[in-house]
Amino acid sequence: LKKVCKKLSVKTITNSKLLDSVGNVAQNSLYDLALGPADIKEVCSTCCQDFNNCPGHFGHIELPLPVYNPLFFDKLYLLIRGTCLSCHMLTCPRATIHLLVNQLRLLEHGAMEEVHLVERVLNQHLEENPKATGDEIEQVLREFTSMVVGANVVSLTISSCCPYFIAMPLIPGFFLKFLFPGLEESSGSEGQKGFYPDLFFLELLVVPPCRYRPINRLGDQMFTNGQTVNMQAVMKDCGVIRKLLALIAGEKQTEEEEEEEEVPEDQTFLSGISGATLPDKLYNTWIRLQSHVNIVFDSDMDKLITDKYPGIRQILEKKDGLFRKHMMGKRVDYAARSVICPDMYIGTNEIGIPMVFATKLTYPQPVTPWNVKELRQAVLNGPNVHPGASMVINEDGRKTILSPSSAAQREAVAKQLLTPCPGPQKMPMKIVNRHIKNGDVLLLNRQPTLHRPSIQAHCARILPGEKVLRLHYANCKAYNADFDGDEMNAHFPQTELGRAEAYTLVSTNQQYLVPKDGKPLAGLIQDHMVSGTKMTIRGCFLTKDQYTELVYRGLTDKTGRVRLLAPAVLKPQQLWTGKQVVSTLLLNILPDKAVPLNLTGKAKIPSKAWIQLPPRSSPGYNPESMCESQVVIRQGELLVGVLDKAHYGSSAYGLVHCCYELYGGETSGKLLSCLARLFTAYLQLYRGFTLGTVLPFNSSGFLSVFINLAIYSTHSRVTISSLIQDEHVRRDNSESSAQGNPP
Repeated sequence: LKKVCKKLSVKTITNSKLLDSVGNVAQNSLYDLALGPADIKEVCSTCCQDFNNCPGHFGHIELPLPVYNPLFFDKLYLLIRGTCLSCHMLTCPRATIHLLVNQLRLLEHGAMEEVHLVERVLNQHLEENPKATGDEIEQVLREFTSMVVGANVVSLTISSCCPYFIAMPLIPGFFLKFLFPGLEESSGSEGQKGFYPDLFFLELLVVPPCRYRPINRLGDQMFTNGQTVNMQAVMKDCGVIRKLLALIAGEKQTEEEEEEEEVPEDQTFLSGISGATLPDKLYNTWIRLQSHVNIVFDSDMDKLITDKYPGIRQILEKKDGLFRKHMMGKRVDYAARSVICPDMYIGTNEIGIPMVFATKLTYPQPVTPWNVKELRQAVLNGPNVHPGASMVINEDGRKTILSPSSAAQREAVAKQLLTPCPGPQKMPMKIVNRHIKNGDVLLLNRQPTLHRPSIQAHCARILPGEKVLRLHYANCKAYNADFDGDEMNAHFPQTELGRAEAYTLVSTNQQYLVPKDGKPLAGLIQDHMVSGTKMTIRGCFLTKDQYTELVYRGLTDKTGRVRLLAPAVLKPQQLWTGKQVVSTLLLNILPDKAVPLNLTGKAKIPSKAWIQLPPRSSPGYNPESMCESQVVIRQGELLVGVLDKAHYGSSAYGLVHCCYELYGGETSGKLLSCLARLFTAYLQLYRGFTLGTVLPFNSSGFLSVFINLAIYSTHSRVTISSLIQDEHVRRDNSESSAQGNPP
């Protein structure tokens, strides 16, 4: 690390003063011209370029004593805690260390299955040789790993490569040395290359170029950059330490030679350093140097300093950092921003666009014989009537702005859409800037952009009379959005390539799994959980009218014939179960000619929550079998179990996750959209519920109470209010009995 930093540096900084007595830049200072000009009037002494053309050059400060690297101090502390201070070996068993090293080597070569197999090899060897030494264990694991790695190595020669590879230079490391001449290929035996323990310590400090820490001037006053102030404090500490080292060396030399030598003339600096003796003063100054080096990287690492200047971390992080300040919050064309509002009736891949945005966002649509009728009508409607157009671009590049008040002008332009323009032509056809319409794709972004799914593509759904963007509940987790005034940005792609990428790559249907760990992001929340549980609970029966109404509500946007199921109860009245409603949706959503879904899983509600009385003892009794906590789907029909958060929430290995893996993102998105409409309709039409804040927090058995609520409300035997009243009476009686009072 030290060698690399020295090769990047063009000069050693030794002068802590910034300017000389005349006011010019001091030599060997933090603003030395070798690091690049700090002002427009200066010229770089390294590359002889002015301020606009010089890229800047690094310097370095050599520290008289090594200090800890603040970036790796926490890692070093963990290593010291896990190391024996006597033998300097890790305190964990040697077998564990050798196992970890070999597993990492296997992972590096992509041998996933052998990672678990090497552990079995170790266990088998320890069973056969309980007193095996560390060298023997290392030899056994190394032989196994070398055998696996050697079998997976693929020799790639120039003759077996594509023809483009043959034209590359045969000099190893040619481009690497050309782009980074300061770097050398690491040499050494296997297991030692790539690791340098000196990265835990700093013996020099890199000084950034002057152009990135310019001097600010206001009239006759000069204000130094915060980075320069932090590094100037480091240089002052270095000067004090060098003087102290010289004094201590002089004292030792005097004691050895027993002769009196001249004492350094200026020792006034010693009065400002705490400590009784020179070694104490040196130690305290060393600690101060460590603090100032920490501040260069992160000003928050020193809690005692009041006047803080931003370190490297503060320059980069948060809203005022370089990234968010210069890359985010910018206004662009063909974009909109408004407050978001929830809407469970649109699709999960849709975004509700208000009319005020629909008449301002336009797309350049080329005029062709098969779309001229639509575009001609858009031109006739003008810029204020949706779907309309705002401008027409001719073949020669001339632009015609459509007048909102002149119908004759719009009619004349509409008639000439297919008429070629005379003269030189830049384009083969006219282009109409039409309004955004249903089905157009937009990129939605909510700031801060924390991960890839913070920007997703949605299809537009124009909503007359609205003033805000309408977003589906299922996308809240991906955007980290709540509807308490959050705003989102919408960007309208202006090219066919951008639209194609948005439809196929950035669509919400393709962003179901988070890149971090592969877990689902989209899922239903809150009231939909309650509605889905109450609908799929055992004992929920629906009449034919109720069944068809719910199926219609869930499959509103389906085109074609809807497949219905036979009733579960025939006499004395035909009845369908809530599970059959979900099964009907699932069978009609799955792609045609696809293999129906077979799934065996578990619900979020445990099996013990469904037990009201202790079961009778019987041989082979399994409380998990044929219970509502076990979900069984066969041939696309829900047979057993309650669907809850584990299956249509943002949970792995549930119903929606299985549909995504088996049938694709479009099917999983349709399933979430249909389930949201279905559960909303069930609450609105048949099973509304209320919830207070007292019961869940003060009652210990609230889970069983709400399961009873679902059961009893399904059979219409008691009301919700009476059951809650009974629960309060039970709780009051238990409290009075605990105090010794009669109930």
